[in-house]
Amino acid sequence: MTSLSARLLLNRTLRVSLTDGRTLTGTFALLDPEENIILTAARERPPPREGEVWRSELDLGQEGEKEREEGRWVGMVMVPGRLVKTLEIREEAGGWWRGGLA
Repeated sequence: MTSLSARLLLNRTLRVSLTDGRTLTGTFALLDPEENIILTAARERPPPREGEVWRSELDLGQEGEKEREEGRWVGMVMVPGRLVKTLEIREEAGGWWRGGLA
């Protein structure tokens, strides 16, 4: 990722999928020289259990395992770039745009 594209992500909400199946959602704050991503106000969602499918974030108001699907609060987190599987950016319209680290 170039410094210009990192600047464009500043203060945007990102959803980062990790190689171990976890997902982190938070506000982009920094990309360090080793391409580690720093997120603030982050939540961690564990990988889905076998046979489990995550509902859309828009459906979280429905009954069910709301807390599990929203994830646990982790605050500020450093995500090693080597563990990033996918990176998605929250669009203002509420959807997600899937991108990659290039």
